[in-house]
Amino acid sequence: MTQKNAPKPEEKGLRCPKCHCRHLYVLRTRAHTNGRVMRQRQCRNCGMKLITYESPPAGYGQQDLPDISDLSEAQKDSLIQRLYDLFGKLF
Repeated sequence: MTQKNAPKPEEKGLRCPKCHCRHLYVLRTRAHTNGRVMRQRQCRNCGMKLITYESPPAGYGQQDLPDISDLSEAQKDSLIQRLYDLFGKLF
């Protein structure tokens, strides 16, 4: 049996602080310090603008990179050429 006066579970997600609407548009997204992301949002209902900061989950972006010493000479040469093709034009 369910209780009629049982508390509702916590609702997750953003709400507009002014009108409590859940419909927020993202106007702008920018990289911020320490891998955080800054987003400027606007409420669809009342038009209020707010800024949120998001942090990546713990361990995000810290994967082990492959050791290039495991590559053959041909693979190293190919990698160097691809990097030059991508980034050599910048210098």
